[in-house]
Amino acid sequence: MAHTNCPNGHDMWNGDGKPIVQAFRLNYFKEFTERHPDFKLQTDEYQNLAIYDTYDYDDHPEEEYDLWYCDKCKGLVVFTYDNRMRYDYVYSESAPNDLEFDTTIWEEYYALRDDEFFDEFIDLCEKKTPWEVLTTYKFRKKYRLSPDKKTIFAYEAEENRLEFVYRQIKIYHFDEN
Repeated sequence: MAHTNCPNGHDMWNGDGKPIVQAFRLNYFKEFTERHPDFKLQTDEYQNLAIYDTYDYDDHPEEEYDLWYCDKCKGLVVFTYDNRMRYDYVYSESAPNDLEFDTTIWEEYYALRDDEFFDEFIDLCEKKTPWEVLTTYKFRKKYRLSPDKKTIFAYEAEENRLEFVYRQIKIYHFDEN
């Protein structure tokens, strides 16, 4: 269990699970399923989903990162898998007007808050491939991350309508020592 502050200084604690977000990069799971079509998801006795085994299975720990969401300001904090970097994002209701974006080349993600992940998503995963689950679960939102990791667009999943944006405001680099 850990504490951190959101980009706007609000305290977050992952001991209650509230700030945690589960995110899935679609291309990774599509390619993984194509390479390993017999890999099926399952849960253990502690309700841990084996979707994370795909990172170990394929030796891609960089796909497993910690995302924290602030309920007070909607800020987002992303810790890399090795805890060497932290990306801070602030919420905005609209995209910057002075920039043009070709989001078709951006990585697409689905994400769930921890409670939805454990209360709904896990039950649908048993004995399915990662790709089957990600393409059949009714996600409310989909996200696109810019190649430079500075912008995240959030879309309403069904209508593909832009709902809000995250802008990166700071990157922290942590020393190995």
